[in-house]
Amino acid sequence: MMYIYDLYESLNYIIHRKSLLSMPNISNTAEILLRAKMHPPPIQADRLFRARVSKQIAEGLLRHVTIIAAPAGYGKTTAAAMCLRHEHIAAGWLTLDMLDNDPARFWRYTCAVLDISLEQQKILLYARRYALIDELIQHLEEQQKQIVLVYDDMQFIRNHRLHNEFLYFIEHAPTSLHVLCIARNAIPIGLSKLKLREEIVEITEQDLQFTTEESTALLRQIYHIAITDKDAKTLAEQTRGWGAALHLAGQAYQKESPEQFQLERFTGQNHLLVAYLEQEALKGLNPQLQLFIKQISVLPIFNAESCTAVTQNTAGYELFHELIVSKIFIEPIDITSELYRFHPLISDFLRAQLRAESPELLNILARRAAEWFNGQDDADTAILIATIYRLWDIAIPLIIRTAPLKMLNGEMMTIYSWLQSIPKNIRFMNVQLIMIYAAIVSNIGQLNKAEKYTELAAHILTKHPAEAQNSLTPVEAANSIHGNMGEVWLLKTMIASSKGQIQLTQQYLQQALCYLPQNNALEQALLLIGAAAAYWWDGNMNMALPAFRESYAFAIKQRIANVAITSLYGEGFTLMAMARLQEAQTVFRDAICLASAPNGSVLPVAGMVYIGFDAIFREWGNTDAAVDNLQKGLNLAPMWGDLGNIIYGQLQLLRVETALQHTSQSLRRLRLLERLVIHSGVRQFDDTIASAYAFYHLYGGDEMSAKQWALAFISRRDEPLTYLSEQNRLIALRILITVKADDAAETIVQDLEIPAKAAGRYASVLEILIWKAVLLKRRLQEADALQALETALQIAEPSAYMRIFCEIGPIIIDLLRAAQAKKIGPQKYLANIISHIMAEMPNTKNSVKLLSNREQEILMYIAEGLENKDIAVRLQIAPSTVKWYVKNIFLKLHTHTRAQAVAYARAQRLI
Repeated sequence: MMYIYDLYESLNYIIHRKSLLSMPNISNTAEILLRAKMHPPPIQADRLFRARVSKQIAEGLLRHVTIIAAPAGYGKTTAAAMCLRHEHIAAGWLTLDMLDNDPARFWRYTCAVLDISLEQQKILLYARRYALIDELIQHLEEQQKQIVLVYDDMQFIRNHRLHNEFLYFIEHAPTSLHVLCIARNAIPIGLSKLKLREEIVEITEQDLQFTTEESTALLRQIYHIAITDKDAKTLAEQTRGWGAALHLAGQAYQKESPEQFQLERFTGQNHLLVAYLEQEALKGLNPQLQLFIKQISVLPIFNAESCTAVTQNTAGYELFHELIVSKIFIEPIDITSELYRFHPLISDFLRAQLRAESPELLNILARRAAEWFNGQDDADTAILIATIYRLWDIAIPLIIRTAPLKMLNGEMMTIYSWLQSIPKNIRFMNVQLIMIYAAIVSNIGQLNKAEKYTELAAHILTKHPAEAQNSLTPVEAANSIHGNMGEVWLLKTMIASSKGQIQLTQQYLQQALCYLPQNNALEQALLLIGAAAAYWWDGNMNMALPAFRESYAFAIKQRIANVAITSLYGEGFTLMAMARLQEAQTVFRDAICLASAPNGSVLPVAGMVYIGFDAIFREWGNTDAAVDNLQKGLNLAPMWGDLGNIIYGQLQLLRVETALQHTSQSLRRLRLLERLVIHSGVRQFDDTIASAYAFYHLYGGDEMSAKQWALAFISRRDEPLTYLSEQNRLIALRILITVKADDAAETIVQDLEIPAKAAGRYASVLEILIWKAVLLKRRLQEADALQALETALQIAEPSAYMRIFCEIGPIIIDLLRAAQAKKIGPQKYLANIISHIMAEMPNTKNSVKLLSNREQEILMYIAEGLENKDIAVRLQIAPSTVKWYVKNIFLKLHTHTRAQAVAYARAQRLI
């Protein structure tokens, strides 16, 4: 029962509730910056249309991906924008910056550029975003029109995880989408598959270099220079076709007389260009404008207002407009709002000049810049400037204030990068920064590290309170320490709960309540659901059920949606453990309704509910509905970050694959799960992974390895019996009966039956009684075996259990027939069970169909020539679900291609 991330989301609200309530609205400036990133930059009048380059880009747009990679100053962005305009192609354009290296922010902007409205909750960074990307791809497929998506300044994307996600996106995106990436260097993502399929076009520095003809045209048409062909050729050779140097040459010629103009000053090598800027370009300006330009170089983007505020120059507006008119050094971002930036090379040059002349002034200007952006409610830019110039007194309060909303938006990597930029001796002496860091690493599953930093926060608060609160009055410090301790205990509660440490979870919750105020509804909701989850982990379903219902009622009253949905989920799984499947199904339906938006989409928290549906439908023998729900759940669960349900759902999938003898696929999944558990530090799943390996060995034919694990596991009889350990013991019971180690199996039955009944775990009691009946039958105690079976049937019949009998198979069939002959148990239900088992037994008249109904349906669509995306539309399921079915069809039919599968199925009259 993993409510870790719901608890975490609420925890962040508690820790920073005052900051959240006082958070100002985003200003118009922030909105302008957002819009400016999402359309092509204006094309300046001094830009030459180059038909040769435009043709290359246009031809590239006929493929799936185009990459334009060249150093700064080669006109990459201008060439792409002019080509799109010339070809009358409407494109979605996104200009990236350093903050977009955060995966959540990157995908949020991508959705916005494509005008796809996905709920913000769906873009959380709790794990992989592949479910979001799948939905994004599906939206693109449904639009059925050609779309060009441009990513400018792709060099800012350095996150390895984001590289993998982006590669997945472009590899699986429909052919109607063309992706154009512009970067200053090679994009470090694996494009070999696209290259082999000839779906990618690369435009390099050599392609973008100005030819002699283009250099001549630029100088004659744009700068009106009567340059000779010989001089034009000389200039093209000296600059090596570098556009930036050619433009500087043109600007210099306009300011000088022809006699003074010297071609040899201009070259494509950066250090000589810098020398030109220092010796000629700046000297050509009046001293006041020179100083002004250097001072505003601390601004990553600027307008007249920001320049005037940072320089505190009364003539700031006039100097800004003089700079705009001169068209030197700057690039427009958004002309309507007069937003500009320096060319990257020039920006570096100007800051280096200022640092060399007056490092103190540079820091003063940077402080003014950070304070100005903060005053405009653009905390991201303010923090960026403050961290670059090490202004920790500005950066730290802003990070503490901004982090809660960032975390709720899933922008973990942004916060993480901010924290990493702060020196350790400063970062790890601030309690709030430590708790934010602990919350982030907890979110990405590193619970041991989260525990370490939570303990550090507690140590500082108890042992060095003066250092933690040195800027407050004694009364303020006492109140702050008291509140922070409550928040530390709540964070410790979250971690303990995630690790399944039931007693610690209860103890920590009580400690948290000693510190946190009693009148906070959210904290009360956390207490209720925490207590309910602790009962569930402990296996006490009789106590867990009313506790979950109480937490649901409270959350609904207080309008805390995620806690309400999580409570329903907990209630549903509790009812399943109590063998009340119909009631569980009703509760899960209520949870889906609560998690659903008017447009039909659902919150990520619903992922765990779909996984619950999978277990119910699978038990009822409805394999297709089970798989559909499991795929939905596994797509959503990572977005919610529910580690327990990710593991549970993957284990369900593993059992299906193992039963179908998908050996290599099962082994890959097992190893993936093992790495996930080790990385997370959630050690209570170690035995679960070990039992999954044993299950895999049993069905893979290695009965000896499975038996060794089972005997070793049940030898630990003195360990506390929790719900999780009981499930692992039931797997050991299945293994021991299968390998006919009946004495050891009987020990498990004796250990489990009475505790399971007492705690209300009747689903476990049902399985125990069935295996008990099998053991008694083997010992020739048929009367006792039939009595145990009759009790099992009384538990199973109201909920229509089916799969639990079918999985046992022939070993139970004789007992069921004997019960039927002696009129023991519900006869209609008995006949139904026998019919299902016979249908799944090989070599009978009612031999099981090789393919399920859904698999047959999909194979028929494949035979019609439909692709996965078209099948998904017809069946109203996700393309990823269709892909999963197709993979199973190939495995069942022992084929490798769609054509082979269709041919075999027709030969066998399967379709």
